[in-house]
Amino acid sequence: MVRMDKVCVLGIGNIGLPVAKHISKHYPVISYDISQKVVDRAVNNGL
Repeated sequence: MVRMDKVCVLGIGNIGLPVAKHISKHYPVISYDISQKVVDRAVNNGL
């Protein structure tokens, strides 16, 4: 069985951010996006 210690979400725009927030309830999440504006929005939304 594979054990997941962390989950990485690539692209945290309109779809990735809610997905990352949901997954973060169960696993530690690392998120990545090339847009600094999108990253700032994610940080302000508690991700």
